[in-house]
Amino acid sequence: MSGDNSVDKGVEVVDESYQEEQIMADRSYDPEAMKKDGKNMYSEEEYLAEVGEMNCYCVPSRVYGVKDFFFRTLAWLLLNKEQILGGLTVAITQIPEAVTAALIAGVNPAKALQATWLMNIFTSIIGGRPGMISGATPFIGVALMNLVDNDGADYIYYAVLFGGFLQVLFGLMGLGALMRFVPYTVIQGFSNAMALIIFAAQFRYGKVTPDQAFHSEYSYSRNMVELGHSWNHIIDSEKGWNSDTVSVVILVVHAILAFLICLIMPRFTRILPSSIVAIFFCTFLEHILIRLPSDVMSATIGDYVIVKTPPLNPIWTDETITVPGFNIDTFSKIYLYGLAVFGTGLAESLLTCQVVDELTEVKGLKNRVAFGQGISNVIVAIFGGMGGSGSIAQSVVANHSDGITGLCSFLAGTFILLFIYAAYDVVNIVPLGCIAGIMTWTAFKLVDWESILQAIAACLPMRIRDKI
Repeated sequence: MSGDNSVDKGVEVVDESYQEEQIMADRSYDPEAMKKDGKNMYSEEEYLAEVGEMNCYCVPSRVYGVKDFFFRTLAWLLLNKEQILGGLTVAITQIPEAVTAALIAGVNPAKALQATWLMNIFTSIIGGRPGMISGATPFIGVALMNLVDNDGADYIYYAVLFGGFLQVLFGLMGLGALMRFVPYTVIQGFSNAMALIIFAAQFRYGKVTPDQAFHSEYSYSRNMVELGHSWNHIIDSEKGWNSDTVSVVILVVHAILAFLICLIMPRFTRILPSSIVAIFFCTFLEHILIRLPSDVMSATIGDYVIVKTPPLNPIWTDETITVPGFNIDTFSKIYLYGLAVFGTGLAESLLTCQVVDELTEVKGLKNRVAFGQGISNVIVAIFGGMGGSGSIAQSVVANHSDGITGLCSFLAGTFILLFIYAAYDVVNIVPLGCIAGIMTWTAFKLVDWESILQAIAACLPMRIRDKI
């Protein structure tokens, strides 16, 4: 009997403590209850939501009155300041990268911008790694460009749909666990190679003139088996360099200033992300201190591509797209490119997830990433986008701007949506040199310098290696 009584008392104690916790949770934002307890319901310490929480009006309890609504909004903004600014920074720097992917594929840049904002929003909602940025990338452009050359841009939607379905199947089968068999040296090599590609891609901007002449159509000679083929398209080898020396010098100055701001500022303060400070500073320098008192100028995003509003319609109802009938002949044309989108996009996404894991020291769910990428690619294809994958460069930009949650990815897509549908004039004035400097800093942070030193040391004679 005594044993039974002790058990009963124990159960009662647990029940009472549980009820007390529930009552306290329910009263956490009750004005009357907090007044009785002598608490200040508008103290920042009483705001219990976590960083990245998207619903501050129902967590941890519902809103009580107008004053509570404004308090929670202000507290949410302060709590997620880094996520908001990180998303804004990524949105600005990701637009040129998406346009580059479109030019490599040979499609309208609107298709890349459509894919980028849709992927960022849906990967953050449906499934994806917190802090991982997605969108149209140059590697997806490389996978699709022969299809565009041979059969036309209207076939890419079926290829992206097929690749997206395969990615969904990959995630549902739990095959993302195979990433644990990838050696760390492969991750190091991937990071170093991506850093080199990111750095090389910035030289494209040295071929853009401030008169928007770059917008004219030009063609590529695409050959998938040509040695150095991808490299030629990444650096845009078929366009000539900008002959205006002053314009190029200003572009280089912007790049150096942006690089130094991103490199030095975090050592003194992290109140604001260094990359967004670099964007505002270089834009002010270009338009106030350079263009106003003189006639000289450098190229901006608006000179690289005019961000226009793409139609947001399903491809079957879009009058600008002639969707071919889906049959055996169509499938025979697109299935290899669908496999290329599947393999390229999945490999880049999972390796990007792995790199972000190393940066944040938090393990991501690979199957969830694969599933989210697949669903997003299916949605992108339905609405006329060119497909995409995880973006290692933009994920590093987000990480070093302290954008480490799914909210940052969601806001990056939201800001891009805002730019291309309402505020495109805002992003068109950002100097390309500033974007080049930020991305060069990203490449610098991405390089595994220790592995580079180890590789150099391995090439040296043993006697020299011992001395070092």
